[in-house]
Amino acid sequence: VQQEILEEVQKTDIVNAFPLFVIPKQEATKGRVIYDTSEWSGSLQLPKFTLPKVQAVAQAATLPKYVVKTDVADAFYRITIAPERRNLLGVNQKGKYYRFQRLPMGLGSAPYALQRTMTDL
Repeated sequence: VQQEILEEVQKTDIVNAFPLFVIPKQEATKGRVIYDTSEWSGSLQLPKFTLPKVQAVAQAATLPKYVVKTDVADAFYRITIAPERRNLLGVNQKGKYYRFQRLPMGLGSAPYALQRTMTDL
């Protein structure tokens, strides 16, 4: 919630909500967030999209570009979910309800959305 990945909502603000768990990491103060997106993925239409060919990536790499370093988890959370679609991506924990404002990792269409965004850059 603090990073604006999730926003707290009323149960009536979301179509569905799946359980969210926090699993402690060894020797860490933060936990790992776990949620099951399999029911979401079953109702998604996956886009038809092909990955760029190695030659195209190599050629693009020779052009002057800005370089951005990020880890993959952070990359998913940089993609904003359209406000009118957020009600479809609900989770709950301890009686509180949340919806994703950013692309959740594990969602069947997430890799396509991330790759399309990276290709458009």
